[in-house]
Amino acid sequence: MSENPYLQGLDRLSDAQRAGLKRCAGKPLREADALALSAFYSIVHYDNLPLWKVEIIFAMVAMTCLWRAEERKNPRSFIGCLVHLVSDGQAGSEVLNGRLRGLLDTAWHETDFLNLKLYRLVRRIKTNGDYLDFDALLKDLLRWDHQSKYIQLRWAREFFGRVKPAETDTDEQDDSEAGDTQEEETDDVV
Repeated sequence: MSENPYLQGLDRLSDAQRAGLKRCAGKPLREADALALSAFYSIVHYDNLPLWKVEIIFAMVAMTCLWRAEERKNPRSFIGCLVHLVSDGQAGSEVLNGRLRGLLDTAWHETDFLNLKLYRLVRRIKTNGDYLDFDALLKDLLRWDHQSKYIQLRWAREFFGRVKPAETDTDEQDDSEAGDTQEEETDDVV
């Protein structure tokens, strides 16, 4: 059971309301239809929340609706789910490396791309049979645009520290190191 009151409210919604929210997963709040908006605001009371927080809460509520109530068990952290995807061979590490790097380089407040990029990864996680810890993900996203980027730093450390580098990344690194060695050798000859 979720600790977050917004995510707890999902169980009070009808199937049609949850389906409406599910259809809006990955979309910004302003693109939500009336069914999704009525469902969302029946569980999320605005109460002086800044719009950017409401946008993030909407994204998490809509993405949580990708899972039926009975599927919402044994949540894993977002990074834990991505590592599980790679270790299961469901996604190549180079693909997830690139997608996560793209996510880490995107600010929430600048564009709607972070929501869409996140949704694409969440959909892959759902396909793999994992369930996300949306409480933790919501907390992280509410701190996403902090100037120190400590959430992005933690995610990078947790993912790239546990996943072997893709072969293409290693080959490129080897090539650049070989180029550095050749330059050093050339300097010695001159």
